[in-house]
Amino acid sequence: MRVDVLALQRFYASPLGEAARRAASRRLTALWPHADGLDVLGLGYPTPYLGAFRASARRAVAMMPAEQGAKPWPPDSAIVTALADEARLPFMDAVFDRVLMVHALEEAAAPHALLR
Repeated sequence: MRVDVLALQRFYASPLGEAARRAASRRLTALWPHADGLDVLGLGYPTPYLGAFRASARRAVAMMPAEQGAKPWPPDSAIVTALADEARLPFMDAVFDRVLMVHALEEAAAPHALLR
């Protein structure tokens, strides 16, 4: 059973969640120093990390699995969050330059289908 979006939101609002976000963000920034002009898709619960790419990316979209639920993102502008079946994403192939998976693969009912 997938962790609920509200539980994930509470975790990232906690001191432990904030520490985890900072540590993971440092590593992510080292791997992806910029996303200038790129299309970035975040799968799972990517919003604690996706915001770092929002200013420079051409497009940054959050897709949250239906079993998890979704939280509108970003809170300060037009919402770019989709809620969908993780095995049947509502996007054409090869639309995104980078895909960030956060709390997605480890809870996927069909991990191979999600990666596909």
